[in-house]
Amino acid sequence: MSAETCNNISRFDGVKYGRRAENYKNIDELYVNSRTEGFNFLTKAVILYGSDVLSKNRYKDCYDKSLRIRRVVAEKFAALMKEYDAVLTPACSKTSYERYDIYAAFEKVYEESIFTSVANLIGIPALVSRKVQLMGGHFSESILLSMAGAVEKEGE
Repeated sequence: MSAETCNNISRFDGVKYGRRAENYKNIDELYVNSRTEGFNFLTKAVILYGSDVLSKNRYKDCYDKSLRIRRVVAEKFAALMKEYDAVLTPACSKTSYERYDIYAAFEKVYEESIFTSVANLIGIPALVSRKVQLMGGHFSESILLSMAGAVEKEGE
């Protein structure tokens, strides 16, 4: 996920996409300052990790293996969707959260994303409704929306 995020965010350089820094002397400073000012700590960490994973030294060990794992997960999920209309999972680990300092919460945000990352990684439709996530097979958006409507109507 970090490698894809790194690749997708690379366009946000302040020239055509993303926040443009006001203070810069040349194009390199524009890129650096725009990304420094425009991304939060967690996003920067994901970009750095993604760059490392995509580097020549780690590509085969990390990225190549992760693509194979993703393919296996996608195949298993497709087989599951032949028997079921959707999969219901928790959207996060808690039902409510205490107040917290946003800067101290970056690690928690990353940890909680494990619940909703699978759908993004294998390219399937999913939605979150009332603290639960519904995931479905390809082109099952209407089924998921109907199920989410029932969840919203019936409550917890």
